[in-house]
Amino acid sequence: MKKTYLKVIFLGLLLIISNSCIKKITGEKTKPGYWNHYLFSSPVLNFATNGIVANGQLVVSVHQAMFVFDDFELYPRRVGALIPISYDLKPALATELSAHRSTWFYDEIAFYRHTEGSYYTRSIIPEQFGDSFKNYRFKQSYGSLREIGTFNSQNRFVTIIADYTQSGMEFNEHIVFVDLDPHSDIGLIISNLGFWEKSLLPLGPYRGLRFSNIFSYNDKFYTAYSSTAYGKHYIEISEDGSIREFIDNTPRNEHIHVFFEFKGYLFAQLDFGQFIFSLDGENWMETQKLDARINDFKDINGYLFFYRNDEIYFIEAINDNLQNLSLYQVGTANIKSRTISSINKFKDDLVITTSHGIFYKNFDVVISETKKNKLNENNKTNNTMVLKGV
Repeated sequence: MKKTYLKVIFLGLLLIISNSCIKKITGEKTKPGYWNHYLFSSPVLNFATNGIVANGQLVVSVHQAMFVFDDFELYPRRVGALIPISYDLKPALATELSAHRSTWFYDEIAFYRHTEGSYYTRSIIPEQFGDSFKNYRFKQSYGSLREIGTFNSQNRFVTIIADYTQSGMEFNEHIVFVDLDPHSDIGLIISNLGFWEKSLLPLGPYRGLRFSNIFSYNDKFYTAYSSTAYGKHYIEISEDGSIREFIDNTPRNEHIHVFFEFKGYLFAQLDFGQFIFSLDGENWMETQKLDARINDFKDINGYLFFYRNDEIYFIEAINDNLQNLSLYQVGTANIKSRTISSINKFKDDLVITTSHGIFYKNFDVVISETKKNKLNENNKTNNTMVLKGV
């Protein structure tokens, strides 16, 4: 009852705020390193937590709402209702669906359909996966700015639940799934949910399991965990629910920090920055490494984009050779001090969602300016990020 009362009050405040939203567009298009800047009049709505391009539209999750853009010159469509999320609880966005975890109620995830003007939503709590999960919550400690789970193309969502104590410690993790149908005649429905009976994660009051992100590649799911007692594990979950677990199977026997996709391969970055890649999720090859661990990579038009705080970079595979990578830093003069949450290509623009609005700039201009700048610097070593050989 208390949760419901709080939600009603909060929803009323959001509706008042949303009615006063008027977009503003500013920018300095002619200056190298400067970006066009999209702002709402309400400051709370400029706190963007994630973004994705789906079906030719830009879907942006902000601190207390979601918006769908057809074009930056047109006012976006607001979807969803109550989405009280904080910046470190990054929502998972997919082609049609999104998953959000409440700031206040860690035992609840809400799903929204952000296509076709739908306001349909469904929520789940850990107890729905089984009576033994009554005191569980959705896992918090994925790392800074990682999505809370992931969808595959079949609208299956996978995440992790964990038992917890009043001190905030988490243990007894379980990998769970939710199958959603966004095209039902009665709106968004949950068609199936459950957890994998053969739990491969160590059970008991263990502390210190450190997880990578959860990533979908060719509709399979991948996640990794490590601990002092159990070594370095990663798990592959197939479409039919079968599981393969690999122990100490990565080059250099390092923990996988993050999974991503580049040039059609499953990529991963290991703890000390090394990049590895595979087509089958089992046999890996090494390539170069970064001098920093990154939480979010995105393949855009064959360039591997990533960000760190307010800095943007991309990696190019020279002549499509994954053993010969070149690193570039993108000019971000007016994005400084804005924490970046996602990078996407929308129509002709590279779009950056941040803690202070949305920045965008013509994609081809970004690439050409960045390469020209590196050439003018005579290929000097970048002061903030270094790409090293194997």
